[in-house]
Amino acid sequence: MISAVDTPARKLRQQAMDDLVLRRACLMAVGSKGSKYHALKGLKPAFFADDLWKHCREAIYAGVPHVVRVSGGHDGDGVPVPGVRVVDSIGGFCGERFDRKVANAR
Repeated sequence: MISAVDTPARKLRQQAMDDLVLRRACLMAVGSKGSKYHALKGLKPAFFADDLWKHCREAIYAGVPHVVRVSGGHDGDGVPVPGVRVVDSIGGFCGERFDRKVANAR
């Protein structure tokens, strides 16, 4: 996971991940005003989700093939990125994709 948080918030974010039994997930912090572009370019993920338009745009520029914006109860703090789908929650989005795969396998 890549997060734009500072050091104290990183510890809290890691604790939250641990509480969700995501102990094996790696958390990379880029600073509270940091860019995620270089991390995304280096990691080359197949999927990226964020609540801010600027990070979704960075993911597109970094070549991430599947980018979604999680609404997060706010406007995304910027200009929408054409082609990036907005979802209410990442859980709902992942569940929807799983349901489609199961339906197609039948």
